[in-house]
Amino acid sequence: MAHAQKQVRIIEPLERFVNRINLVGCYARVSSDSEDQLNSYNNQVDFYESYVNSLENSKLVKIYTDGGITGTRMIEDCRKGLINRIITKSISRFARNITETLSVVRELKSIGVSVYFMTEKIDTAKMGSEMMLAVYAACAEIESKAISNAQKWAFRTRAKEGRYNQPKLPYGYQRID
Repeated sequence: MAHAQKQVRIIEPLERFVNRINLVGCYARVSSDSEDQLNSYNNQVDFYESYVNSLENSKLVKIYTDGGITGTRMIEDCRKGLINRIITKSISRFARNITETLSVVRELKSIGVSVYFMTEKIDTAKMGSEMMLAVYAACAEIESKAISNAQKWAFRTRAKEGRYNQPKLPYGYQRID
């Protein structure tokens, strides 16, 4: 009985992630438009510019800033081929929940865009499994819900005590401490 020879097929690395110029989009975000948050925003922009300029084979294309729709614009620019690498501080800044995180990362990967989450040190260009991303995204979702619940509790508590409840005063009013 003759044995059939087994064929070995070599799978080359995906060209879209090997020796390419990274066209980088970074995402900076602040919680409010207060003066200290404006300083935080400026510090984030300075950091990202310096960080990306220190990387080999990387060119900063744009720093996307908060405003509710910037994440959508960033994804649109990825689809247009203007960006092939996203750098963001953390998973919690990238998406609201685990489902959204995995969905967006999968779409981006399918069009040759990698994402680097600085806090968690997760790089989707090097990641063989989504397990770590899913674990961190789930933790970020739980943390976000806990912060939201704490803020709601603080608003309710201040309202019960008769104190003004919102972070911004209505037009024409002053805060007297």
